[in-house]
Amino acid sequence: MSSEKGNVHYLLGVKPEDSHVKSHASRTADEECAYMIPTLLDLAKSVPKLRLLDVGCGPGSITCGLARLVPGAEVVGLDMSETVLEAARMEANSQGVTNVNHRCIAHLQHHVSAINELARVSRKGGGRLCMREGILPTFMWYPLNPTLDEAWRAIMAAYEANGALTDAGRRLKAWAVEAGVLRETICVHGRIMVLRYTGAPEALGAAWPARVSEGSLAERVVDIGAASRERLTEYAEAWRQWIDDEDGLFMLMHGQVIARF
Repeated sequence: MSSEKGNVHYLLGVKPEDSHVKSHASRTADEECAYMIPTLLDLAKSVPKLRLLDVGCGPGSITCGLARLVPGAEVVGLDMSETVLEAARMEANSQGVTNVNHRCIAHLQHHVSAINELARVSRKGGGRLCMREGILPTFMWYPLNPTLDEAWRAIMAAYEANGALTDAGRRLKAWAVEAGVLRETICVHGRIMVLRYTGAPEALGAAWPARVSEGSLAERVVDIGAASRERLTEYAEAWRQWIDDEDGLFMLMHGQVIARF
């Protein structure tokens, strides 16, 4: 989620061929939305015409998973890119999911005003607002690798130069309160994402070598002087070495909140 600074675009790219979008297409609702699934299933029992908005749905794999969990609900996936939404529509068609549709929206640039609007929509009929964001400074990996440490610092510098906050996950509750959500209605959760060697590189974040060496993120890193193009190549090689290591481990903390109306 972006900060209040200026005009922010999505740094990792929004085209289906972008490495970031490709990796997001493998995400599942069971994994990424575990914190909110019990709440969703309870709502589905009590709200006969449940509507679910997946804001920032990307290529739609999570949206389809949520739609399958609540087949009687209308599920709407919202994203800033019509191109990636077309990929999401194709994903829904390929899975035979019929209770989902996808719509393009302008990028949400201001976190508090965005949460205020999401809360306004969620209040209708006693809904729920569920949010999840990473806390990028908590990234850690094994084996220890100074080149990966440097690469991650460069990535965070690019995010910050682009107007984003790298620690958004720990700010969600405070932002919600600032947006007018009553503090006592907010439940805070935390999750540590863990990636480990599986023998299947695509399941272990294989997109990262491409992310740090090509595309809009890599361009931004070079533009702000955080690394040279030659150094980006070395970052990519360090990521590949990590992917191939059978003892490789990668962890990131996420903040998660559920607001009840």
